[in-house]
Amino acid sequence: MVFRETRHDKLPCHLLFLVVIFNEKQKKNRTPNIEYRIPAIMPIPYLINYARSGGTLLSKCLASLPDVVLLSEVHPDKCAIGNIKQQAKEWYGIDLSSADYLTAVLELNEICKQQNKSLIIRDWSFYDFTPSPVNKQQVSQKFTGLELLKEEVDLIPIAFVRDSIDVWISRWKP
Repeated sequence: MVFRETRHDKLPCHLLFLVVIFNEKQKKNRTPNIEYRIPAIMPIPYLINYARSGGTLLSKCLASLPDVVLLSEVHPDKCAIGNIKQQAKEWYGIDLSSADYLTAVLELNEICKQQNKSLIIRDWSFYDFTPSPVNKQQVSQKFTGLELLKEEVDLIPIAFVRDSIDVWISRWKP
């Protein structure tokens, strides 16, 4: 494979998309050029995954990219790790004026646009679908955060799953 001499840290601060391009000569040799393409306008990626299905690993990889602000396991009613205001401050040094879910996301999105950064939101789906003491055994069985945000901002819902029996077993629940 031939890589163009473009480093991701020298590109604008949107999520980077890897594009494989074959020209006529490369089609015969099966050696593609690989380059980064950056969308001009990017909706917010909204990651949906159930517990123990790889969301933490993916989130850590994405959050390690330069100029990415990733909110992890956030929900309008309760967040797994602090709240949006706390995550923005402690992880990225961004001060938000609101701790309210919707207002904080909208404010953070504007700040990210101004700073040429990409905002990614990782939903805390566990709260909506798994009865537990955290949600007082009451589940909505819908993606509450997605429903709230989709009317206010452009989102790209990205879902990935794992076989449900594997998830159940990995939670030590025989």
